[in-house]
Amino acid sequence: MKIVADESVDYRVGLELRKHGYYVLAIEDSNKGSGDEIVLEISLKENSLLMTEDKGFGELVFRLNKAHIGVVLIRL
Repeated sequence: MKIVADESVDYRVGLELRKHGYYVLAIEDSNKGSGDEIVLEISLKENSLLMTEDKGFGELVFRLNKAHIGVVLIRL
């Protein structure tokens, strides 16, 4: 499974997922400072789920009906 981790997600979460065999692209590493729409586009291009703690993606996906593979909202 491929996952794009938004900057809002603690970096350690991505590291743990990698230890368990998941492909994790951390926005913090590749596109730090990108806006939500850009992050959503990256996850779509990567054919990956987007993992975030930012509820703003809900507006993009549900209200504005932006294309996506899936968004996982986490709360730690």
